[in-house]
Amino acid sequence: MAAIVWKDPTSWMGMIDAALGGRLACAAGPRIKLADTEDWYLDDSEWVELLAHCLDEDADGLVDDLAERLSSQTLRVYHGCRPVDLDSYRKHGIRVLDCAAIIAQTREWLEADPGNDDLLPLLSGMTERVDPATREGHVYFGLDDRFLVEHCGHYLIYGSEFLTAGLGRQRQVLTTRGRPTIIEVDVPIDRLAPTLQDELTKLLLRDWARIAAWDEVRTYPQDFGFSLRYDVPPSWIVGFTHPPWVPDPLDQRRVRVFD
Repeated sequence: MAAIVWKDPTSWMGMIDAALGGRLACAAGPRIKLADTEDWYLDDSEWVELLAHCLDEDADGLVDDLAERLSSQTLRVYHGCRPVDLDSYRKHGIRVLDCAAIIAQTREWLEADPGNDDLLPLLSGMTERVDPATREGHVYFGLDDRFLVEHCGHYLIYGSEFLTAGLGRQRQVLTTRGRPTIIEVDVPIDRLAPTLQDELTKLLLRDWARIAAWDEVRTYPQDFGFSLRYDVPPSWIVGFTHPPWVPDPLDQRRVRVFD
């Protein structure tokens, strides 16, 4: 089953139209071009209202209908990290954060390198200094790898956000291991929370309308991040990419270049 890839509208515009019985292309498409949308914002919620109006339907009903129909599809999402070994992901998938486990692994690494053993005291009490509430038991994804690189590069440059925050000014040691990596994952939409499915549906309807109105078959980098509270199986992983450069949001967006 082909996944919905947000940055590639050709992967989902026809799918959405087909899910709604061809009503968008036949009815909404021609009518929406007549609306005065020249000054509308990309993320204007009125796009969905306009689309529903062109179909003579209620906007909430349109969202609910499409959300239900999309629940059998998969969605391409992206996880930023700095792994030493990709084989672990191929074998075990992506696991939710276990703070105690990652501290233990980091301690083992630092103890094996005498040049970094002065950092060991920073690992003590890390969970007291860095609130694990929004991290422990979560694994985070973004809908758009372009946004991930441009605005969330610390995941790629340093790896674990928990460790990055815990090491503070000493975080540069994290750049000495691993390689900036984006893991591409196809998540079954029915495994997303219902509220997240609704938000995704609104986003797709919004941009379907904008693309139809402006005759511009492209999307723009989108801030659409979320977490899953379960391990991601290796069968969902479809690829790995390594960005050649990443702006560092923790260092005045200085661009870091990688081999």
